[in-house]
Amino acid sequence: MKKRRTSGGSVTGGTGDIKPQYLTIAVTAGAVDDYAVFAASVPILRPQSGVEEATVVELLSVDYYLGIQNYADNTSIDFAFLTGNTDRSSADTSTLASYGQDVTRPQTFAGVLRARGLATSGAQVWEDPITYNFTDDNGNGMLFAGDLLTLVYGNVGGATAGECVAKVKYRFSRVPLIEFIGLVQQQQQS
Repeated sequence: MKKRRTSGGSVTGGTGDIKPQYLTIAVTAGAVDDYAVFAASVPILRPQSGVEEATVVELLSVDYYLGIQNYADNTSIDFAFLTGNTDRSSADTSTLASYGQDVTRPQTFAGVLRARGLATSGAQVWEDPITYNFTDDNGNGMLFAGDLLTLVYGNVGGATAGECVAKVKYRFSRVPLIEFIGLVQQQQQS
């Protein structure tokens, strides 16, 4: 007789969702030294009447592809981050100082920065994608309870406008309603 496999457990928040999914977000900066911002709708199942839990997105990782149009440019600096709430808008001027301000905001997470330069041999050091891992040693990711996940991309010193693609790996997780309310309040602060 075959044993039946059971699903659920603490690693997946009790939903039994062990198959990750991807949300792809792409933005293009219109010019050099420019920010690009795009808010993507997050696939969240909202709390139901009479139910004591809410289903939220558990972020597992994000793969960033920075400055896609500028792969041959050896002088640009590209950076990106995710946020539930931003005061940046597309076409804002991006600088290293403005990126420094952005990453200190409480809603900003998964920030990455890549500065390119030539080695003495003329070769570039390159890594693509840059992966940001949200999971702990038990495989638990970061809970996100907002409606919109915003990708902010900035380029400084590039030869042309650049594009950033973020492939966000996620699954669903159940949380008590009080935790859900706390997550929403924390992630939507300005």
